[in-house]
Amino acid sequence: MHLGLRGRILLLVLVALAPPTLVALIVALQERREARVHALADVEATGRLVRTDVKRVLSVTASVLGAFSRDLALHPDRESCERLLELLPRASRRYSSVGVARPDGQVYCGATQMGLAQPMNEVDVSRAAWFQEAQRTGTYALGDLGTDPLTHMRALVAAQPFPTARHTRPSVLFGAIDVRGLANATVLQDAPRGTAFVLFDNRGRIIARAPPTEHAVGRRLRNLAFLRTVLRERRGAKEVKGPDGVSR
Repeated sequence: MHLGLRGRILLLVLVALAPPTLVALIVALQERREARVHALADVEATGRLVRTDVKRVLSVTASVLGAFSRDLALHPDRESCERLLELLPRASRRYSSVGVARPDGQVYCGATQMGLAQPMNEVDVSRAAWFQEAQRTGTYALGDLGTDPLTHMRALVAAQPFPTARHTRPSVLFGAIDVRGLANATVLQDAPRGTAFVLFDNRGRIIARAPPTEHAVGRRLRNLAFLRTVLRERRGAKEVKGPDGVSR
């Protein structure tokens, strides 16, 4: 192949430009790797903070229900129960309701953010998993994402059994954690720009999301591979397709 003068000049120019172009490409790739490492570190650090915040919310709930249940064990009558329970929703916006169910699951006392709940004669929680677990284990129990028995809002219902003198099975005090405010109680609300955080239960149902999207809470994650990866490995970084099908 014969190159003219212009062709030879162009070839010399390309040869001269190749080394800096190659160096620039290597530098760009290195910077991209470093940016990826830093991004992963930031996401994992924020994830640890979110986990700590969520555990704090749940541990505070366990402590509150434990303290209330000890008082209810001494004074299980409805009047004392209502006087005690109406304090909690007024003191904290975290709970959409609190209530007490007899050993048969019939709720006889409860309060919401609007005040004492009435009437109570048709509220039966005997089939709720959190109620059955609390009675079976005799200890604090936390249900998966479900429905608040008194307000019918989306909630995580925590339960604490306590003994009564008249029954062999315990009565159960429950508190419904309003999932709408769960993100605001954690660093989820401070998600870095371009990052989405999803808090979900072991069935893959979304409990909270930041930034929020309409009708996200209660929806199941569609990507089973993504869900299995998270539940299997528990922590760490993995490049998978997210709930929206985009590889990240």
